[in-house]
Amino acid sequence: MKYHTEALRALDIEAVLRVLGIDYMPNSKYYECPYPHKKPQAIKVYPKTNTCKCFNCNEFGGDTIKVAEYMLGQGFKEACEFLHASFNIPFLDNSGHSKKVAVLPKKKKKAIEYFTFDSNRTFDNVVLREYFGKYAKMNDSQKLKFVYTYLYRSSLQGDQSAKFAYYSKERGISKDNPKLRVLGYLNKSRVEVILEEMKSLFPTEDLLKFGILKEKDGQEKFVFDYIDQGGLIMVPSFDLYSDMVTAFMVRPTHPPKWMKKKGIKELQLSKREIVRPLPFGLTYKALAKYTTLYVTEGHPDALSIPGNKAVIASPGTYGIDEEALGLFRGKRVVLAFDQDRSGLKAAYGFRAINVGDRKEEYLVSLENREYYDRIKELRAKNVEHDTSFTMGLLQKLTNAGIKSVEVLTWDPKYGSDINDLAINGNLEIVFGKEGSV
Repeated sequence: MKYHTEALRALDIEAVLRVLGIDYMPNSKYYECPYPHKKPQAIKVYPKTNTCKCFNCNEFGGDTIKVAEYMLGQGFKEACEFLHASFNIPFLDNSGHSKKVAVLPKKKKKAIEYFTFDSNRTFDNVVLREYFGKYAKMNDSQKLKFVYTYLYRSSLQGDQSAKFAYYSKERGISKDNPKLRVLGYLNKSRVEVILEEMKSLFPTEDLLKFGILKEKDGQEKFVFDYIDQGGLIMVPSFDLYSDMVTAFMVRPTHPPKWMKKKGIKELQLSKREIVRPLPFGLTYKALAKYTTLYVTEGHPDALSIPGNKAVIASPGTYGIDEEALGLFRGKRVVLAFDQDRSGLKAAYGFRAINVGDRKEEYLVSLENREYYDRIKELRAKNVEHDTSFTMGLLQKLTNAGIKSVEVLTWDPKYGSDINDLAINGNLEIVFGKEGSV
């Protein structure tokens, strides 16, 4: 048999990864490296060369044949035969199609290694100037935190009035809200000043690696240089045991038309393959001081919750890594998601029935009876169908060992989310006059 290696190497590398049983990392756009790392590591795909490479090891990577060799645990011959058969590609010598399809070892579902909170560990307030001399010897994780923390602390300086005005006028949040002081703000001129400072302090290759700079038209420019009006609100993610910053959700006060058209409210500045950030509000103080934690879909909702509460802003409906849910153990968790379909699905979970090309979805808590009645109907009519179940945060928290989980619901006519309740003056409907629930 003469293998058609040119055709095999031209196969879409992502299609080959999927056929080989390689999945995306949870809540990520990256595939997960199959090498047994201590923590999940991401695979970078290079479309121009149709190859891939793990970010953190030299074990996995290469072209389509190389990754097949690795996953099969066999040689070149077996990898080619597997790809010929899997993608129905004829051999060059017209000897037909390979009938020898390798059986991939059944992938074991990995047990989730939940994070735990150690209240006996001390919390470090890091003075950056004391560590500049040690920067060159830091690993990538330490360097990223150092660079992001410098950017964050710089964003707290200068004129912050536009930030307070945005939340007051656009989001109905009082300028006196103490949580607003945690958010940074950068206007265009301030960004330019800070970037010049950072270029003089840190290697350009690090600023590119950590996503602060990007290469454009042969130059290194700020990653959000397309935001040419207003400013950027910097919503930080903090390290659990220090005041170092691990990522940002970035909200333009004047988003460009393309963001509005796509319904994008926030941009992300993070490198999950280097540091996996915790969401805004999930901090040492919240875990050490509070017995009840409120989880919302975004930070404006978190800022809108009345009273002195621990609020955690998930970046989207599925924005919290399951491993991080272990930090909630021993707490009462209140989910205050949006009262639209996607918010309720994310909170409760949902079952789906696939009938042909049609997908019917049923919220777990509200429509179980309707779901089972529909299944009976389809079976009685001998209609082919299959089903699936997607866990909501309620189930994920329960699986993580959290014993007290509640989902807040209200009539959406008063406001579709917590921030809308605040804007409409209806927070009391959910939280009462004392601001508690």
